Amino acid sequence: MLIYGNPYMSNKIEQMDYKKKNTKTIFGKSPNYIDNMYLETEGRFLSVWDQIILFVVIYSCFSTIFMAAFDYPVGYECIFRPIENIVLFFFVADFILNFFRLREAQDGTMPRSHIFIMKKYAMSLWMPLDFIATFPF
Repeated sequence: MLIYGNPYMSNKIEQMDYKKKNTKTIFGKSPNYIDNMYLETEGRFLSVWDQIILFVVIYSCFSTIFMAAFDYPVGYECIFRPIENIVLFFFVADFILNFFRLREAQDGTMPRSHIFIMKKYAMSLWMPLDFIATFPF
C-alpha cells in the first residue's frame, strides 16, 4: 500500500509538507511511478493472472486445432474473431507484464531494478517464445 503521510502527524498541513519533502522530483515534475511498479512472484495478482493465462493458452490450443481440422475461415468473417481479439489482448498484456515481474538474481535476492528485469527476461528462453506467440508474422 502506498502511504504518503506520516500517521503520527496531527493535521493535514503537516502531512502535505511531509509528502512534498519526501517525494523525489525531477526538474519540478512529479516522480515517475513506473520506477516503483513491480510484481511480486508470489503475489495474489500474479497467481490469478497465471491461471487466466493458462486458461487462455488452453483455449488457444483447442481453437487452433478446431479451426485447422474443420477448415474454418480465419479471416474477418470468422465468428470467433472477437474472442480471438480478446485472446490476443491477454497475450500482449502478459508480454508487457513480464517486464514488471521480479526476477531472482544468482545470489538469491530479488533486485528491484527494471534494467535487471529486462536483461534477465531478454536472456531467458521465454521472451523470444512470448514474442513469437504474441506477434505472429
